[in-house]
Amino acid sequence: MFQNPEILNTLAEIAIALVGFTGIVVALNHTRGDWSEKQLIQFSALIGPSLTALGCCFVPTFIAYFITDTNSIWQLSNFVLGTLHLANIIPFFVMVKRSKSDPATLSQKINSVIGSLTILAHYVAAIGLTPYLEAIFIFGIMQQLGIGLLNFVLSLKYQEDA
Repeated sequence: MFQNPEILNTLAEIAIALVGFTGIVVALNHTRGDWSEKQLIQFSALIGPSLTALGCCFVPTFIAYFITDTNSIWQLSNFVLGTLHLANIIPFFVMVKRSKSDPATLSQKINSVIGSLTILAHYVAAIGLTPYLEAIFIFGIMQQLGIGLLNFVLSLKYQEDA
């Protein structure tokens, strides 16, 4: 089923560490009181993608209990990841749009474009229009981890600037 089964375990371990870093962000922000729009957006963009990456690392294995066709496993896995990724990016866009200022950084804006294209790739893979089903899934997990890591760093940077 998997070309490199250990990669999903490694990515899950990274996701667990990133979710753990969320406690640092919460602790730092808790000591300061109210959260700004920028902090709320960064926190949302840290925790959502990190949890999505963590959960989706186990999706192909779970699906494999019910489906034996490898392509179907990866197509369904891409559908799940694309849908969860979409569930993360829509609130980001809504929070940025509703903001009185422009709280999104240039790196967040660039990554939102990359994220949108990644979601499209997941759905293209889900309907079987590409042979790179597993690669797109792994890229999507890594992209979600990258978003979480970026927003962790931005959260720490914001603490320094405050």
